[in-house]
Amino acid sequence: MTELIPRNHLTKIRKGLGCKVPSLAKKLGVQKAAIYKWERSETIPPLDKVIQLSEIYGITIDQLVGRNKPNYDSSNAKLTDEWIFEDILLAQSKPQLEEKVEKIIKKFRLKYFFFKQMLRSDVSMKPTVNIATNLPKYWIRHYIDKKYAAVDPTWDYSLSNNKPIHSDELFKIDSIKSNNDSMIFLSDLKDKVCPAYYTIPIHDKKYISTLIVSIGRKHFSDRSALDSSLNDMVKLGKYLNIKMQQLTERQDDIELSKKEVEVIRLVAIGKKTDEIAKHLEINDNTVRNRIKRAKKKTGAMTNEHLIMLAITNRLIPYNFGMMKINPENTENKWAKRI
Repeated sequence: MTELIPRNHLTKIRKGLGCKVPSLAKKLGVQKAAIYKWERSETIPPLDKVIQLSEIYGITIDQLVGRNKPNYDSSNAKLTDEWIFEDILLAQSKPQLEEKVEKIIKKFRLKYFFFKQMLRSDVSMKPTVNIATNLPKYWIRHYIDKKYAAVDPTWDYSLSNNKPIHSDELFKIDSIKSNNDSMIFLSDLKDKVCPAYYTIPIHDKKYISTLIVSIGRKHFSDRSALDSSLNDMVKLGKYLNIKMQQLTERQDDIELSKKEVEVIRLVAIGKKTDEIAKHLEINDNTVRNRIKRAKKKTGAMTNEHLIMLAITNRLIPYNFGMMKINPENTENKWAKRI
């Protein structure tokens, strides 16, 4: 190459695709300083690096060197390494997380995401479900008002499957076809918000999660973005699952009394209300009230959720062997600031 690439041209391409210099340098096997010099037109990248850059960015060499206008379309770029999703882990709140995820899916020409997560051990009638989404607020209200969470078939599918499924195929499942409430939910979702989407199950030892990613109604005729981005959306779901756990379990301001911690510890080892009352020499109502107060302080909706928060915030010890713990021999050293 005998001509310099226009100054800042490479910078515009890189930023247009959301690529960061440290990650790009790692992929190219060069120092960060080398990339900055190329972008400032102080030096010319070697021919092999030009070819590699064009492949990474998903553009032609002519577009890369400025002879033709580049198309900032990340769906063609080979940028889908871990670094794309690393920004998710920096979110400090759910609104920040939702904003970061929305930016990522837009790079893949997708419109909406709907992430739901519940504790695997929460088998109560009304399990706690953590939600992150950029769906319109009116639809979320609709989801709640219609009590769709109770009939949402994407949950049932995720409980027994690991493979992502397209919305068209979801409609064909016999157990869903025969359930009128499930069909109403799916039809409502399709007609009002998501004309085509993938349901992606995510499993780990502690949580079961579901990620729905969708194109918008304006792009209904072009469904290629869904299929071409599926592998990356599966990876996105795993990062979302990790970060939502961190945000849910991080409760730095939990303040529980010794008596409340004592009750939670007994609940955690499987004691029933009457057994706890007898052991502590109090009545059943007092036990229930202490649990109720602890839930209010922590934001827990179920006993299982309360135990999980108490463990992750070191209020009670985690018994890895699943052996019975004698509360009388366990020091109450886990209560915060007591």
